[in-house]
Amino acid sequence: QVLAPILVILASHELGHIIIAKKNKIETTSLIPTFLPMFGNLPLLGTLTRIKSSPQNFNSLFDFALLGPLLGFLSSFLFLGIGLFATKAAMEVDSGSAAQYLPALPVSVLNLSTLGGSLMDYFFAG
Repeated sequence: QVLAPILVILASHELGHIIIAKKNKIETTSLIPTFLPMFGNLPLLGTLTRIKSSPQNFNSLFDFALLGPLLGFLSSFLFLGIGLFATKAAMEVDSGSAAQYLPALPVSVLNLSTLGGSLMDYFFAG
């Protein structure tokens, strides 16, 4: 349940790089990015897409550098929304027993960020 969203976020990030590389005719190492392993709790650290040929201009390099993180951010924001909706639904169905099985994160951690606090206020009404 946790690994699938991480893989989708990584895939969307790399897809952004691949789309711009094909559009601007930038040669990359392969169509499938290299997965970087990590030892610990998560099975991978990230992915790597190497550029073989220089981009034609700085705009195409900027597009290549920007679209990957932008798509990764959008997909991670989507999964955040899905998680908040699922949490809210679990809290509404059964106020005691279902919510105890959800992963716990102190609300004070989310309120450290303006975005996190605003999302908590929006989804959980203050």
